[in-house]
Amino acid sequence: MADHYRCVATQETISHQISAEIYVPLNGASPEPYLNILKTKDGVLLLCKVRGASPEPEVKWEDSDGNMITSEEPQVTKKGGSYDIILHASVTKTDHYRCVVTQKTINHSISDKIYVPLNAGSQTHPSDQNLRKVMIGVAVVVLAEFLFL
Repeated sequence: MADHYRCVATQETISHQISAEIYVPLNGASPEPYLNILKTKDGVLLLCKVRGASPEPEVKWEDSDGNMITSEEPQVTKKGGSYDIILHASVTKTDHYRCVVTQKTINHSISDKIYVPLNAGSQTHPSDQNLRKVMIGVAVVVLAEFLFL
């Protein structure tokens, strides 16, 4: 539990005592956000969920260059002294996107990233191109074998 904690050291033989106090925000640091991709007719809707953060964090989406992505207004739910936050952002290009959660008052920041592959014309992920080449190669071999028989 978040609280002030005090450590006391006593030397009884010389009647001396010293102490130190520290504030520990144990329940405050936000855990890593949960990310998901929701496909829409216009592209992709990114979902970032933050649960149990205290104090209330700032949550934002960034692209792979660190540019902030325009997002919807965050949905914030306060439960006791902690916050659950959901943030959506629409994207229309293939990229790695990062949800960044920042709690400035306790100097805490955490993030997670997700890859979003979109079919925009001929733009495909390199692994998709390789798979396509392998499938065409297998089809050619099977067809050649069929024709040979």
